[in-house]
Amino acid sequence: MSSEAAKSPLDRTAPWRNDGAVLRAVDGKARMTLPGAEPGDVFDVQRRSDGSYVLVKLERPKPRKVMSKEECLKAMDAAPLTPSVSWEELAAETREP
Repeated sequence: MSSEAAKSPLDRTAPWRNDGAVLRAVDGKARMTLPGAEPGDVFDVQRRSDGSYVLVKLERPKPRKVMSKEECLKAMDAAPLTPSVSWEELAAETREP
């Protein structure tokens, strides 16, 4: 057995150790924990041609302002769902001659 193979994975002098690197293992459900990540964080995972992965943390969208019932009613009145042209005009514009 070579001296490199006999070294413990915890040995800081091992050639595969990189000080500052954070090693993580994937569990049986293909999950891993990331330092600094919080529940609900979303990441874009990109796999490179060399087999490495790049994770980019996506920004959470800002919550939308919830409209009150009064604001909803005003918006519905301002944007009626009835067409502004007659049925005959609409048929003439949309049908082939």
